[in-house]
Amino acid sequence: MTIKLPGALKFLLYSLFLFFHVSIYAQAVTGVSVDLTEATITEGGTQQLTATIAPVDATDQSVIWSSDDELIATVDSNGLVTAVAAGTAIITVTTTDGDFTATSTITVEAAPIAVTGVSIDLTEATITEGDTQQLTATIAPVDATDQSVTWSSDDELIATVDSNGLVTAVAAGTVIITVTTTDGDFTATSTITVEAAPIAVTGVSI
Repeated sequence: MTIKLPGALKFLLYSLFLFFHVSIYAQAVTGVSVDLTEATITEGGTQQLTATIAPVDATDQSVIWSSDDELIATVDSNGLVTAVAAGTAIITVTTTDGDFTATSTITVEAAPIAVTGVSIDLTEATITEGDTQQLTATIAPVDATDQSVTWSSDDELIATVDSNGLVTAVAAGTVIITVTTTDGDFTATSTITVEAAPIAVTGVSI
C-alpha cells in the first residue's frame, strides 16, 4: 500500500532532513587570526588585512571587520584599512559563527609636509680674505618635514662653505654660494665678494 502525503507535509519532512543533515556535517569555526597583528601606515594610505578562519574547512567563512576609532582609521568589509589621521586604532575581525575575534593595531603617521622653497638671509655679502660669513637658509613652509639642505660654492679657490652655511674667504674675487633642499631640490644663492686682505705696514725708512 502506498501512502500519499500532503505536499506541505512532504516539504516539512524534507526541510527537517536537510536541517539535520547540514547540522550533522557542518564544520564549526574554532577561531580566527589576522595576518598582521600590527602595522604602520601614513595618513591617506591603505593596508590590506587578511583573516584566516580555523579550521580552514569551517562551513561558515564569513567575518565582520570593525575599527575602534574611525577618526584614525576605517576598515571595509574586505579588511582594507584606510588611514585617516595620526594616532592608533584597533582593527577587529569577528567570525559570524561563534563570534571569535582577532585584532590588529594600526599606527597612523602624519603625512609628510613637502618643501616648497628655500631662501638665504643674505643674498650678497662682502668679506675679506681669511674672514668668515655665516649664511642661514630658511625652508618654506617652516613646518616642512625634511629640513635638510646642502651647501656648495661655485669656486672654492675664492671661498668655501661648510655643511652649516659658514663661508670662508680664500682669495679676492666673487663666488656664488648655493643652498639646495634635499626635498625638491629647491635652491637659493648668495653672491660673496672677497676683498684682498690689507697688507700691513712692517716698517719705515728715510
